[in-house]
Amino acid sequence: MKSATCKCCGVIFVQKHNVCKDRPRKYCSRQCAGKALRRDDRPQKPCIHCGGLMTRRLNDGAARWAGRKFCSSDCSRQYRIGSRSANWKGGRSVTDRYIRLYDGPRRGRVFEHRQKAEKALGRKLGSGEIVHHVDCEQGENRNNNLLICDRAYHKWLHDEMGKRYAQEHFGVRSFASSEGLLF
Repeated sequence: MKSATCKCCGVIFVQKHNVCKDRPRKYCSRQCAGKALRRDDRPQKPCIHCGGLMTRRLNDGAARWAGRKFCSSDCSRQYRIGSRSANWKGGRSVTDRYIRLYDGPRRGRVFEHRQKAEKALGRKLGSGEIVHHVDCEQGENRNNNLLICDRAYHKWLHDEMGKRYAQEHFGVRSFASSEGLLF
């Protein structure tokens, strides 16, 4: 029988019969073989998102290792938000005639008319504050077309506009209901 030196711990061991005769055993035991696979001398590089060190995997070839940039799929997803996304189209989209803008990962997508009103006021809008479009065109977000009001005043505005539209186009003076005249 042939003797050999273990590549992990350096102990001299007797090589037993190996199924693959062309590949002699390199380690004295399965524990040493496992330690060799988990060795800490493999190359490392930092993740471009979190900065944590990632270790080269055993099945990473040179091209795959050179292409790895993230330590995990979570880091990859978090990094590719907003302008770094492959589907980035400028951060501007139209939803139900309202223009929405991307305002960073913290706020996400915001309505352009609310953002312009906040900028004009110099503060964030409250949850009860509504930005009304004077000309009723939701895509028209000029400062002189925006009116900041509370919910009650906004409802009153739309009721008044409905009444005036009915009077102008249909000649209706008032609407009757079970409680009496609405106007």
